Amino acid sequence: MKRVTFDSNCIFLLDEMDPRTTFVQELIHYHNQKKITLQIPLIMAYENRLGERHSMSLDRYTDSWRNLECELKRKIKRHGFDPEYLPRYAIVVEPELYPSENLYVAGEETIALFKQVTGIIHPEIDFERMLQEARKENPEAEFAPDWRRAYIDIHVCINHIISNADILLSNDEDIYGKAKELERCGARMVLSCSIDDQKILREVIKISEKNLSPKNKGK
Repeated sequence: MKRVTFDSNCIFLLDEMDPRTTFVQELIHYHNQKKITLQIPLIMAYENRLGERHSMSLDRYTDSWRNLECELKRKIKRHGFDPEYLPRYAIVVEPELYPSENLYVAGEETIALFKQVTGIIHPEIDFERMLQEARKENPEAEFAPDWRRAYIDIHVCINHIISNADILLSNDEDIYGKAKELERCGARMVLSCSIDDQKILREVIKISEKNLSPKNKGK
């Protein structure tokens, strides 16, 4: 059974009723029929989507991890499916502001992978410089707020790679635009919700389903 990792944008499509929403709903249907397994990285609970949460920044004192992670799970449940959730890794200080049983200490291999993926999808990021800029306004700053979205993008990718899943589905051009590089990094297959990629994913599911049929299992 193929495992498909959703990026944040796949969930946003369910809220926004975009033309591509039907395809995401189709994948949910396949998941509920046990034809595929959908995975959701918990790090996406901390993404401050423009227009969501009244455009307020996340704050560790008012947004506890229980509220955010449980809020994400309730939201997904309302969309009619129960995916597998991927853990967070304490790679930089920022995630440690939101501790939970789903937060894991990152080993050297995970940190190396994080740096490798950063170089692929966000090579322009200079965290140290951004942190210095943030400390001009807040001397006690431990994480540059402007880096949050990029950090989540990178974390979603390493979640997918570490879980050894088959397909990463993302509508973020920073991710699907670097599909080949990410695939060489261990992402296996990176697709978007474009019409062409929808056809590819349907064909992958069809072939997988055929291979899992009782008739082929005995061969």
